[in-house]
Amino acid sequence: MYDTKVPIMDEIKVKRKDTCLQIAGSDERLREYTLGGPDCGRNIQMILDIPTLELLLGVARASLDNKATIFGAGVTIKVCRDNAGNIYETLHIVGHQPRARRPGVALSMPTGPAQSLVNGWKSRW
Repeated sequence: MYDTKVPIMDEIKVKRKDTCLQIAGSDERLREYTLGGPDCGRNIQMILDIPTLELLLGVARASLDNKATIFGAGVTIKVCRDNAGNIYETLHIVGHQPRARRPGVALSMPTGPAQSLVNGWKSRW
């Protein structure tokens, strides 16, 4: 089934889910939004090339929990028409460069000369 009509933003539905499955040992999920997906009835595709996949895998492998994080993440939808006139949408994840996650890494106060500086600030307040 091909689409031949260009969608407008009002037609792009965002599915909101207020009751989320909670997974033991994971952060609490408060809400979930889905843009597109298999139930939207539209021809939306995400195309990932090998270099992108390898980059994400490399970043994830360098993390403590085998996950990559993309800060400033968002979604861009591009509407395209092929040579046969069929219209389709591609979904793209946008954001900063992926980084290896560092869960549970505690912040610690510096020691030595820097600690003296911090202690001086504390005494002023």
